[in-house]
Amino acid sequence: MKLSITWWLIVLLGIVLIFYVGGCVNVNNPDVSTVDYRSSVKFVNLSKVGTGVNVNVDGSAVVTSLAYTSSSAYQDLASGTRFFSVMYAGTTPAMQDTFHYALAPNYKLTYFFVSDPTGGDLTHYYCLIPERQTYSGVVASVANNILVRFINLSNDTSASVSGGVQFHLTYNTTDTTTDLLAFKGVSSYYQVAVSNSANYRVMRADTSIHTPLIPSTPVSTTQGRFSVVLYGFQGSNTLQTQVYKED
Repeated sequence: MKLSITWWLIVLLGIVLIFYVGGCVNVNNPDVSTVDYRSSVKFVNLSKVGTGVNVNVDGSAVVTSLAYTSSSAYQDLASGTRFFSVMYAGTTPAMQDTFHYALAPNYKLTYFFVSDPTGGDLTHYYCLIPERQTYSGVVASVANNILVRFINLSNDTSASVSGGVQFHLTYNTTDTTTDLLAFKGVSSYYQVAVSNSANYRVMRADTSIHTPLIPSTPVSTTQGRFSVVLYGFQGSNTLQTQVYKED
């Protein structure tokens, strides 16, 4: 009886081994495809810390000497969690920040470095903001139109800005107003014909004050997809905007 039980155990283990080996995937098999997920990342320097920004991703240099208000070309990076190292040229002692960010696959993203435009090392921060998916069929731009969105990157502590700001997009006789955008708030995209000569202005959360934080400013005279970015501090009279083309 003991021999019979032993024999059945051997048979059972043999069956389990067959299923285990048969279920393994040979990753070197040319018939088994792997997916290399990628992300497209642009870097924008809105920080006056130092004389420029150098960026390494996973130990490799991707951006060097990125000047204030400049934007880099889009960098093709592996998706997933990446290790970023940001170094500020011209600082003594040398300033460097390191951190991890998760890059969404098949996306274009913009990575902003921001500080108080008056300078100062204690008020710089980072924002990674997605733009659009890169799958085929996703509309990048519309012929003879602009697609524009608004981003609030001012972390001002004064009530008028911490309560949010409103962006007004005007063209012809139309005045479109975004919802209140708090710090790091991003609006949806608005579509306007280039021929309508769109302008934007930035208003306080307190609608009883009619003086704009940023006066009427043109968006673009050419078609494409754009982001209008508010940064700086109202308290130090350094609020300003920059317009960046995405597509």
